Amino acid sequence: MVVRNENESVTVFGVMEDNIITEMLILVGGDDNAMVYVKGEISPDLLNDKVNLANPDKLFSLNF
Repeated sequence: MVVRNENESVTVFGVMEDNIITEMLILVGGDDNAMVYVKGEISPDLLNDKVNLANPDKLFSLNF
């Protein structure tokens, strides 16, 4: 998944095994840069309910 807004972008890469996300790499570029690597067993349904792209002030937010 790629989200772009003016000079900023968020890119998410994932590895799935048997309908479970086992690895994610999140790259953030722009004024502030970050790289986040997550390894474990994550249900895609959990993320579908938590990802909010509707807020124009935030490129990507997880609401837990």
